[in-house]
Amino acid sequence: MRTLQVAKEEIQPHRLRSLSKTRWRSRRKARSSSSGLALIRNANPESQSPKQRLGRAPVRLFEEADSEIRYQFQLLLSEKIYPTTTDLLQRLHAAHDDFPILSKTTLRRNLYRIKLSYKSTKRIKIPLGHVSFVAQRARYYRKIDELRAANALIFYHDKSWLNIGEIKNIVTGNRIAISAMMNINGFHLPSVDIFSWSKLHSVNAEYFLNWIEKAAFHLREDNGRNLITFDHLTLKSLDIYVQGDYVRKGNTVFRMSDVHDLAAEFIAGYDYNASSKAIAHTRKIENQFRTVDQFVENYIEPNLTDPVSNDESNVSSEDDEENSDG
Repeated sequence: MRTLQVAKEEIQPHRLRSLSKTRWRSRRKARSSSSGLALIRNANPESQSPKQRLGRAPVRLFEEADSEIRYQFQLLLSEKIYPTTTDLLQRLHAAHDDFPILSKTTLRRNLYRIKLSYKSTKRIKIPLGHVSFVAQRARYYRKIDELRAANALIFYHDKSWLNIGEIKNIVTGNRIAISAMMNINGFHLPSVDIFSWSKLHSVNAEYFLNWIEKAAFHLREDNGRNLITFDHLTLKSLDIYVQGDYVRKGNTVFRMSDVHDLAAEFIAGYDYNASSKAIAHTRKIENQFRTVDQFVENYIEPNLTDPVSNDESNVSSEDDEENSDG
């Protein structure tokens, strides 16, 4: 997925336009028909008690699908476009033909679940992040700027998944998980972890805390007591710049052991130029988030007419476009 350029001109909120299907040209990647199922945790209907709501089983998304929703939400704001449910749903399906959320109602419920609450302006109702998220990012930006000014040794972390013959951010079945740390000189090989994903061995909070502790130990061993900090390779830089077509082209036998070996081989050969591109991508997305936060603070928040709704029933029953003047 590609980062769209932030519009240069300042547009007042009442002049904001909705996204037009004809104006936005989707760039779709060919994906297998199974990848849509991979975005869903459990789509199988379960037996329901009389008190449960009848109908289709709810769509439950993996963390990676949640990240995609947040990413497309930020892209809309970066273009100074109100992130209405309709426009956000269009963006998700333009990026992923088989994204599992098909209705605006389901999307609204998931927006509420990931802590995006609906607010109203004089013209329209839109989802926005909580003010605490913006405050946390502002503190992070100040700290990372201070560290860069102090020439701190900054390492970036990201994770990715591969299955047989293809790279996917979200896959089911047999797959390889990769957790890695890099700086401008390439990957820090002692901290790279490539393993077969399973329910008992997955990239969860417990895994990450154990991994980051071991990685920090190795970094101290290699770099002494220099000022070291960690950042995140924002929005799938690892997927974009690490594997590329390397695993797909090299995996001719279609065995998971070959996927593991090819991934390790490519990471070991990662050089300064490749690392520079990944870090530059991260800095670009970081600047986009800064711009979005400024836009929301300066142009959207002053025009809000109601507080955040904490009632999910309101979120799932009201149509943002129905609250618009046009």
